[in-house]
Amino acid sequence: MRRALSVRHGYRALTMLMASLLTALLAAPASAVPVSPVPTPAGPVSSVPVSVAPERSPVATCHPGQCAGLDPAQTGCAGSNARALAIKESAGRRVLLMWNPDCQATWARLEGSRGNDVIAVEDNPIPRNSHISTAPASGGTVQTRMLHATNVPTRACANLVHDPSTDICTAFI
Repeated sequence: MRRALSVRHGYRALTMLMASLLTALLAAPASAVPVSPVPTPAGPVSSVPVSVAPERSPVATCHPGQCAGLDPAQTGCAGSNARALAIKESAGRRVLLMWNPDCQATWARLEGSRGNDVIAVEDNPIPRNSHISTAPASGGTVQTRMLHATNVPTRACANLVHDPSTDICTAFI
């Protein structure tokens, strides 16, 4: 019985000693804790940036189903989750029917406009819902506002002002 008591007492003393050492280390300022220097390689040291987490796309500021009539760029819907459902190219221009599942919306995008071209996104039910935008005179890229489009066929169309007989439309998707 005496041996069991001394072993038990030994464990208790060891536990109390470890607790007091840990408390002393945690309470001591960082400069008081001795640290051995780590040898560094000779020559210049290069740093390589490390990405901890992938950069997230902007969060959409509109809720799914409530983005209709809003600008996809200003709401974040034109971010990295956006994708082209259909693309049609002609006369050096590209018409894209864009979709973002987070926003449940589609919009039309015209790339390579020569200025004053008109782009539209429209859905197929009667009466049709649509949004139309005109490219600036300087040309470039322009896009329409969004339509709510879940289970509704939608397409993008461009009317090329400099080629009046040319309309470029994607198929209804």
